Amino acid sequence: MKKFLLTILAFVYIASCTGASFHMHYCMGKLADSGFTDNIAKTCSNCGMEETDNGCCRHEQKFVKK
Repeated sequence: MKKFLLTILAFVYIASCTGASFHMHYCMGKLADSGFTDNIAKTCSNCGMEETDNGCCRHEQKFVKK
């Protein structure tokens, strides 16, 4: 019983110390894709245009830590 409780407490502690990175891709002002992995493609999967800083597409990355 003690090992089980210790395992649960260790898991809760590790989960509270780590975080998650969330990536969002906006195309023409609307959310086109989101997920926990970053898309490294050079072209937009929604409109097909090349992704540049002044184009219609933009990326946001959020890091969530509790």
